[in-house]
Amino acid sequence: MSLWSNTDANTSAPKFAVAGGLGTSANGQTLFANTTFDAYEPNMAIGVFGVSPNEKQGQGNVSTFTVVSAGDSAYGLPTITVTGANTTQATATVNVKVVGVTIRTAGTGYANGNTFFVHAGANTTRGVLTVSNIDANGNVLAVTITTAGKYSTVTTANDNTFTANTGSGRGFTANVRFGIESVTANVAGQGYNGGTVGAVASANGVSNSALTVTLTGQEGTLDSPLAGWNLRKEGTGGRAGRVHYECLVAMGSITGDGPDDAQLAE
Repeated sequence: MSLWSNTDANTSAPKFAVAGGLGTSANGQTLFANTTFDAYEPNMAIGVFGVSPNEKQGQGNVSTFTVVSAGDSAYGLPTITVTGANTTQATATVNVKVVGVTIRTAGTGYANGNTFFVHAGANTTRGVLTVSNIDANGNVLAVTITTAGKYSTVTTANDNTFTANTGSGRGFTANVRFGIESVTANVAGQGYNGGTVGAVASANGVSNSALTVTLTGQEGTLDSPLAGWNLRKEGTGGRAGRVHYECLVAMGSITGDGPDDAQLAE
């Protein structure tokens, strides 16, 4: 019979001797997932844990969001929902930027290079559109987004015009569409795992957006267990909350999910 296997179960845990405790033939079944203080050493909780790649990350709270794809088509502020199992739900605030423009009325008397400020709501940076093509009468045929802007509110409806011109022409109108500029954690939440946490944007027409979430405070990340079988030690008193992992058997994968989710959740 093998001394261990890659199944996260007490019958698969490697044999390990605890100093001053069980002796050299100690079986990992006895230590499996143990977190009981003083069971084997005074003022110390000692246990053997099977750690999968996901469990290596451990539980944590939401730290940062990365915008992988801003998305398109939003006519108002999207709602951001943090997904994945947790003990306290995280919430987030979102800023948007201009990602698309559809001309409604071409106007007249414009010149290439004329600009339009995008008045869409509260912002730290206003979006700017620049005329890039006109006809012989100065009708606007195309504009480019020269500054995408950063808006924390969008105070418009789906079919409203959001622009005001700074050129000599008149009558230009357009529909502006938004994508995600940035997302910030409002409530960090608790109990998320890096392997399952995510974030999605919805509402007000947003589509094709993609976000990733970074956690902080995970035991697995902070204390660096390796994938495989690990000895976990946690102290009391002056060492309360201080956790140390020692890899007993490094493995490429661990299957199953033993009773260790309070420390190393998937």
